[in-house]
Amino acid sequence: GVIGGANTTPQDLRAFLTAIQAALPSQIRGLDKISAQTGTQHGGVVNPDGSLGRMQLDTDLVEQLSDAARIEFGLAGLVQHGASTLQIEQLAQLKAHGVIEVHLATGIQNIIFDHPAFPHDLRTRLQTELLEPETGPETDQKASCDELSPAQQFYKARWAAWGPFKRELWSLPESAWSEICVSRDDWFGQIFQA
Repeated sequence: GVIGGANTTPQDLRAFLTAIQAALPSQIRGLDKISAQTGTQHGGVVNPDGSLGRMQLDTDLVEQLSDAARIEFGLAGLVQHGASTLQIEQLAQLKAHGVIEVHLATGIQNIIFDHPAFPHDLRTRLQTELLEPETGPETDQKASCDELSPAQQFYKARWAAWGPFKRELWSLPESAWSEICVSRDDWFGQIFQA
């Protein structure tokens, strides 16, 4: 499956891993872990106002896929994409269901861009410049922009700011960074507790 598309079935996982193992030369060990679609999506579910909605994580499926990966194919387990935009109580369930790795970059990015201390003028520039082009930063067509609110468009495009706005982002005022870091540390504490 595709992260954000239809959920991966145990049969999908088995077919993929069987094909991978058959295609690898004997001296190549193969995969250690695998990511599959279990109801999450990259970036999370973005509401028209730009806030995050709740994703429909299927923990029973997570466990089935992780068990198949471990027991039948000798992998360590499942990687959960989209984990940083899950609710904390959903995130807390992952380990018990066989998830061995979560990706947190979007959550960190959200803390930075959505923080009240983030400079308003820089946010306005990002919104203006990232939403103007017909194509994205890697020349891919922007996904159905007509169907998305401006807040949703900005949310989906802002990952691209880290390249062209690197200097401005790394040079945020110390007062902004210190407030953002307090929020980041609080979120990290919640993540590790979960």
